[in-house]
Amino acid sequence: MRFKDDEVEYVRNQLKECLAHVSSIIGKPLTEFHFTEIFNRRGQWAQTEDGLNLKIFGFFAELYSIKRWPVMLQTVDDRTFVGHNVSNWAGKIDGLDLTDRYTQSLVLLCMRFQREFPECEEPLTVLVDQGLGKPGAPFGKTLFRKWKGQFRGEYVASTEPLMQLTDFVAYCINRSTILQIKSNRSKTDLYFLKMIEMMNLNTTDLQFHKLPASFDAQDIDELHRLDRVAKGLEPAKDDDEELD
Repeated sequence: MRFKDDEVEYVRNQLKECLAHVSSIIGKPLTEFHFTEIFNRRGQWAQTEDGLNLKIFGFFAELYSIKRWPVMLQTVDDRTFVGHNVSNWAGKIDGLDLTDRYTQSLVLLCMRFQREFPECEEPLTVLVDQGLGKPGAPFGKTLFRKWKGQFRGEYVASTEPLMQLTDFVAYCINRSTILQIKSNRSKTDLYFLKMIEMMNLNTTDLQFHKLPASFDAQDIDELHRLDRVAKGLEPAKDDDEELD
């Protein structure tokens, strides 16, 4: 997600106040929001009152829908390089293992961002979740060596509010993908999908379609097939079995 400099403190203050408020409700000090645990009411959330988890998701969804920060998505799977006639990567850059799918996605995302703003001379700060490096460690010196403006990149703890909001959006997108192929969706599942629709994600990397509540995996597979055809990619042999 991309935040302007004058929006950073707004996000941090909103999330800190929400965290303090929820901590007072459940009677336990919280340091961050774990969305998988919140949604499934596990860990610290196991004994919380019914509906609190959905209220928290609703807060984050409302916060996002007010500002609609730009979102860029980048994934890599076994078909990505084959579909674009690119050989698989090897080696390392900025300490990132280029044979790993997760780091391949991150590197491609960095490359895409710079391609979208090739002449930008604005200062840029890139924050990356601590999963690949210790909080405070530098990131991206080589990847962003051609950035014309001032650049600062670093790994941050998952407690960073900007990362919390980014994780929320990522969780929503991932869960919506799972729900696309789930049979017998519950009322909560449908509520969740409706919430994502109301967020009106600001991204060009997702396509939005109107489908009946009873849609199934075959409907999603057909949309996926048509998307590949529109992009000039040959339909994969396993398009009817998995999502790209």
